[in-house]
Amino acid sequence: MILARKASLVVSTSLATVLLIVLALLPLSVSAVITEPVEHIRNGGFEEPLKVTEDPFDPELTWTPRNFGWATLSISTDMSHAGASSLMTTARLGFWAGPTQAFDLVGGKEYTVSLWVRLPAATADTLVVLCFNDALGNNLTAWDYNVVASASEWRQITGTYTPAADVTGAFISFLTYLNSDYSASATDFYLDDVSITTEEPAVLPVGDNMIRNPGFEEPLKETEDPFDPELTWTPRSFSWATLTIFTEAAHTGTSSLRTTDRLGFWAGPTQGFDLVAGTRYYVSAWVRMEPLDPANLIVLCLNDSLGNNLTAWNMSAVASGEGWVQIEGLFTPEMDYPGAFMSFLTYRMEDGYVASTDNFLLDDVFMTYEGYAAATPTPEPTPTPEPTV
Repeated sequence: MILARKASLVVSTSLATVLLIVLALLPLSVSAVITEPVEHIRNGGFEEPLKVTEDPFDPELTWTPRNFGWATLSISTDMSHAGASSLMTTARLGFWAGPTQAFDLVGGKEYTVSLWVRLPAATADTLVVLCFNDALGNNLTAWDYNVVASASEWRQITGTYTPAADVTGAFISFLTYLNSDYSASATDFYLDDVSITTEEPAVLPVGDNMIRNPGFEEPLKETEDPFDPELTWTPRSFSWATLTIFTEAAHTGTSSLRTTDRLGFWAGPTQGFDLVAGTRYYVSAWVRMEPLDPANLIVLCLNDSLGNNLTAWNMSAVASGEGWVQIEGLFTPEMDYPGAFMSFLTYRMEDGYVASTDNFLLDDVFMTYEGYAAATPTPEPTPTPEPTV
């Protein structure tokens, strides 16, 4: 079986001419800034001891009782939502007394909130309200984030908050009210897995490119051996599409990869590699449709050796014939995946994400992790010249 054919394009001369003219008139490329969630809460899972200090401005402080004395906070191993510990709040002087943590808020930035609460056994259901406060203690969010807490299970408070202006010295706090009549209550409660994040430009890992023949400037390897170490790009399952080096369009350089004759929306180019647990990988690729084809959502997937998609639709871009667009993302596997591989899925946008087998172009594929160094080819030894007589 031939796994990949060398450069070929079966179109008429007139169609090829039109294709070249259209490609030359279209925009070069479109890219977006990749972001990742940045956590603002310290010790949100309460797996570390609480800091004991007399200094309210100690930079190592994480959780403190409101006004540093209106409740008692303790790490509890009797109950946890995840991990081994949670935070137990007792001896509250009022419905407003409880755990706090301070950080500055940036105006116009969206903060995503998630936390879990639970009540001690034999405690009546209680409304727990999470508040964002300014430095003077004024509640900025009213009752916007709340849940009726129970002694029988952990319950989640979620939401997003966008402050109108910067708030220096802001802090979060909690209010409690009996659920039966909303009267103020000093109920004890557990707190766990507190997270408040914002999306920020990602700090990308720096390393060499793991991908072989990433810009398609070299011929594709033709082989009958699927384990040939010189293989770079092959159709998925070695026969579900046709891959050709395409010199009529490129994101950079002189060539790209054209994928045609696809047997399904999942059929396209693949390249194999091993993934290591806990390693943060950065992946990037540039894609476009052919000029006369409709727009497609193209999804770049990292798969295990059985073909299971490990990255869902987390790395995707809407591609059209109007120019190159970038797919990029970050992925950290939780376990080792020997024999993993990259693949692509396509869905037509005009039909409402319907599976598509449209042709597409691929170029400048990049994948790395922090500190990755490509192996340096061993130079061929220089023959020793024969002595002359």
